[in-house]
Amino acid sequence: MYGYVMEAVAFGMETYSTIKKYIESNFGSITDQTLSNNLLSLIKQGFLEYHYKESRKIYDIPDPVVKKVCTQMRLNPI
Repeated sequence: MYGYVMEAVAFGMETYSTIKKYIESNFGSITDQTLSNNLLSLIKQGFLEYHYKESRKIYDIPDPVVKKVCTQMRLNPI
């Protein structure tokens, strides 16, 4: 699931809801708990970061090399 989350963020899905919609439309269903756990883990590992913009939590990939690699991944549906 980490790859799906990273791909979503790399392609500009920056909020929880848009990340979830991207994953579900491209790869299949994901529970809220699984998505939350994946986001938290990726933040703790330094692959993702977040900030607040107009009171919304925005996710981003801080490393431009990792971001580029994530846009080139070709993941298969679940």
